[in-house]
Amino acid sequence: MLPPRALWVSIVIALVFSFVLIFQPAIAQTPDGSATVSGVVVDEVSGMPVARIIVAVYLPDEYNRPYRTGFTDTSGRYTIEDIAAGTYAICVEDRWGDVSWHVAECYNEKPFQSSDVDNIAIGESQSLEINFDMARAPVIQGKVTVALTGGPLADAEVLVYDLNGKVVSSTKTNEAGEYYLASGLKTGTYKLRFKHYPGENWHGLRTEFYDDKLRFDDAEPIALLNGNTTILNAALELGTVIYGTVTSEDTKGPLAYVTVKLFDYRGELVDETYTDGLGGYRLVGLDTGQYRVSFDLNMALDAGTEFFSEYYDEQTSLERATPIGVMAGQSPTQIDVQLEPKKIVRSVATSPNIPNAIAVGFTNSFSPLFSLDGGLLWNSFPLRPWIDEPWLVYYGDLLSVGISSRQEVTRPVRFMVLRAEGGDAGLYRTGDDGTTWSKESILPCRGGYVLPPGEIKVGTQSDTKLFVALVCLAWQSPILSKTGSESYYNSEEIMVSTNNGMTWQNLRRGIDVVIQGSASDRVWVRSRLYDISLRPRWFFSDDLMSWTETNFDMDLLLPDEVSAERLYGLSWEPNNDTSPKTLIGIATMDAGVTWVDIQVPCASMSRNDPTLVSIPGHSGVLMMNCKAEGTVKRSYDGGATWETLSDITDAHYLTVDRRQEGSVFVGKADGLWLSTDIGDHWTRLIEFPTEKWQPSVYLPLPLIKR
Repeated sequence: MLPPRALWVSIVIALVFSFVLIFQPAIAQTPDGSATVSGVVVDEVSGMPVARIIVAVYLPDEYNRPYRTGFTDTSGRYTIEDIAAGTYAICVEDRWGDVSWHVAECYNEKPFQSSDVDNIAIGESQSLEINFDMARAPVIQGKVTVALTGGPLADAEVLVYDLNGKVVSSTKTNEAGEYYLASGLKTGTYKLRFKHYPGENWHGLRTEFYDDKLRFDDAEPIALLNGNTTILNAALELGTVIYGTVTSEDTKGPLAYVTVKLFDYRGELVDETYTDGLGGYRLVGLDTGQYRVSFDLNMALDAGTEFFSEYYDEQTSLERATPIGVMAGQSPTQIDVQLEPKKIVRSVATSPNIPNAIAVGFTNSFSPLFSLDGGLLWNSFPLRPWIDEPWLVYYGDLLSVGISSRQEVTRPVRFMVLRAEGGDAGLYRTGDDGTTWSKESILPCRGGYVLPPGEIKVGTQSDTKLFVALVCLAWQSPILSKTGSESYYNSEEIMVSTNNGMTWQNLRRGIDVVIQGSASDRVWVRSRLYDISLRPRWFFSDDLMSWTETNFDMDLLLPDEVSAERLYGLSWEPNNDTSPKTLIGIATMDAGVTWVDIQVPCASMSRNDPTLVSIPGHSGVLMMNCKAEGTVKRSYDGGATWETLSDITDAHYLTVDRRQEGSVFVGKADGLWLSTDIGDHWTRLIEFPTEKWQPSVYLPLPLIKR
């Protein structure tokens, strides 16, 4: 027998050891050098083992994907192996089948995936025994019927919200109108919602909260306790429906994933839904009343096109929205909407031979505009055959436009529209202002696809010759394919027309093309060299046959519009960086024998930003569009000094007007502007709405977060 003091010490040690066993995971060494977590999961009430429980090991605060997982067997036991040393959260979930019978929890009975979780430090080659007693989830069950007939309502949606308006559980009624909810529930206070989606051309039944309440705030709170069952029945009254189709004002095609929100007469959010692949939407379960509807394009997909969001009917705010009156029990109300694209100037075409013709192409629009009177009156083409082509996705709305002269007195203008069409570049021509069109495929791209085309460029002397840069991105090179390589290559081509755009042919490989009017429309092409470690260089030709290679390797080459000896250049560094850190500007007054640095006035620069142009008829006069800033700068001394044009803001596009000297176009957020005096005065030729969506003074309740 131990002496009393020794007996007392032994008792204390035993109690401490028992406390550790109860409140801390058991730790032992395993011979294989990897950590293991194992244990048993039982029902808190019966003490019986629970099978098919998911046991997951998470990195701290990374609950979107478990680090390791395991399942309990019929004896309730689980084992998770190959765990690296570290700190983890260990949690259990009952997610097998349609109903979760037990409440998910983490180690030490902490709430599942909450900030209050107790993390466990696991050392290398340790084995942990962690057991769980899972509480039974509270249950809500009941029956949903049609109030008018008393008959059961099948396929009615039953949703459980927490008091913050977030859906925590949902199900649908069976053929007998019965439902059963336990998944995602635990002790707490909730609100219950019943919603039914009627068939086509039927008014349906009214959506309501328990108990016969229409608003979330008025709904009766429901207190639930783990392991308890609450029975809640509902009888739905007659309702009605608002439905319709959302399409593009430009293409008339359907718009998918448009967020459609419904507001009541208070301006409170009642419901929301999304348009389907055909542009259709349905707002169901409505009671008698006045409603307003908004259409938000934050997720809409239509060839990457952006649209203005709006309230019905073409209103800019909830306060101005047209009310829609409906009556429960009456036929559905149809509200169709066409949404306007957010037009952005992408391409402006003029010709030195046609003084009054202008064509404009836009990003986010399949509808170029043209004017035959210098910009006073603008027209859309009556036919747009490119819309009927199956290439609306990706770059379908990134159109380039061109203009050239024709020999017919009554129809002196030829308009051209060029766009990428999957594995080809389609050029559309019209000589009768868009009544009839012909199409030519000018760059077949076998095994790949054509990137958005560059602008169609015309010389300063004549519009007989037209040029455009195109890129075919092919996934596999014909040469590399013999080796089984999955590499891709670019086929960069400069296309030329020598007959006013009637036919096109390959001029030479190249990334960009520039026309030097001061040297009798000399053509410059930037081409890659066989040594791909070197920067692409500029070649020039005066006859489109023989080419002279220069040592010019700048990214952008800009000839002066008057002096044949003056050239300007921009180089983004580093050359292969999509977000270059520096931009170098240079100029020469002796045809490239010597170069000097010029100032670049833009504070923020990225690839192809800024844009630089030389003003027709004025030697040494430059303008620069700093796109990221939305500003336009002007220099009268070949780029040595610059001034900011204070009346031009939100500018994203800059090009010269080939019709007359000193003229430039600027594309802004509010439209297309023209200056005929090097930027001293501006006239807006095309006006855009800058915004059709304004915040509402009403504060919609966050009650529908599905």
